[in-house]
Amino acid sequence: MQPLTRYLEPNNAVAAIITTPQKEYLFQLRDSIEGIFYPGFLGCFGGAIGYLETDEEALIREIKEELSIKNFRYDNFYTMNLDFSPIGKSCVYRKYFVINLIDDNLQNIQLNEGSALVKIKYEDLFSLRYSIVPYDAFALDLYLASNHV
Repeated sequence: MQPLTRYLEPNNAVAAIITTPQKEYLFQLRDSIEGIFYPGFLGCFGGAIGYLETDEEALIREIKEELSIKNFRYDNFYTMNLDFSPIGKSCVYRKYFVINLIDDNLQNIQLNEGSALVKIKYEDLFSLRYSIVPYDAFALDLYLASNHV
């Protein structure tokens, strides 16, 4: 991984822990480009919350933009607070939702952002731990520890 040539701007964001009926978890293989957090890592789908947008509106927009899924159910799960004050930035949050996709959703998925859509079975998650964006891995650990498997 190459060092950043400029600092990234942290923002409030939403992210989705997405599961399938086959007990798989969906991740985005993040592009290997400068200007994004954790390029080349596996991450949860989601993104920055827009101006005057609610967390839920941002989630719906991001999932539609990134995966072309329009109708899905979601549940609130966890909010992570991130303090960037040591580098002169503000505190932001990353709100996690859980989306349990149904087969109809899976048939209509079209990846629109990222290098690849990666499906990982539960039993394979821990061997890939160091390939997952660290804060997404932490949220996933909390999710799995809360007996959602």
